[in-house]
Amino acid sequence: MKLRTILGVALLLMMVVGVVATIYYFEIKQTGTIEIAMGLEVYLDNELLTNQSTIAWGNMKRGNTYQFDNLTIKNIGNVNTKVILIVLNLPLNCIQTWSANNTVLVPNKKVEAPLVLNIGYDAVPGSYNWNLIINTET
Repeated sequence: MKLRTILGVALLLMMVVGVVATIYYFEIKQTGTIEIAMGLEVYLDNELLTNQSTIAWGNMKRGNTYQFDNLTIKNIGNVNTKVILIVLNLPLNCIQTWSANNTVLVPNKKVEAPLVLNIGYDAVPGSYNWNLIINTET
């Protein structure tokens, strides 16, 4: 009889523990999407530029160098990005440089350097329009 009582108590305990364990266990499934947000702010001598802004260099003379003291680019995205400047349609025998080109920026960081334009001695006189393209790579 004692064995039967002990087995009964053991079986009852196993059932109670099993019930208690299942009462406190449940599973919640979760889903989500992590997005990459890329974005830049561009400043020329502390003035915020917008897409399609114009930089007016004014009248320039052959053989001279001109510059804006500070072209600043800030990463406002949430991913590291490499800043690449490309100049399109620059007049022949002219060179435009920005020493911070190809800099990798972490989110919320900025890089700044002078934007320099060298007009060659053999540049052809005239009025010109050219483009400064700012690209990013992750």
